[in-house]
Amino acid sequence: MENLYAVIGERIKEKRKEVGINQQALAEEIKISRTSISNIEKGRHQPTLHLLFKICYALNLDINSVIPSIEELQNFNNGKMTSFSKILNKDNSLSENSITQIETVLKNLK
Repeated sequence: MENLYAVIGERIKEKRKEVGINQQALAEEIKISRTSISNIEKGRHQPTLHLLFKICYALNLDINSVIPSIEELQNFNNGKMTSFSKILNKDNSLSENSITQIETVLKNLK
């Protein structure tokens, strides 16, 4: 289950960076601590459903795009990073550098 929260956290972090706000600004908007945002992004904190909705709302992010499918988690658990990075980049908005950075982070989470 920890991989589930690692994936959710990474997706939140990517979107936060994409919209150009820092952890402090997001934390203030949803009224939690910056440390909590950091822990969520690192997969160390398991956000409640209502908190996850608040984060997604603040980032204008569909909650369905944050929660990985069973197949995505299986690929993550089996070390199939290429497959996982394709899923993360299904709309082709990530640069090759971003994909490499995500793969590095994911490999280090194991």
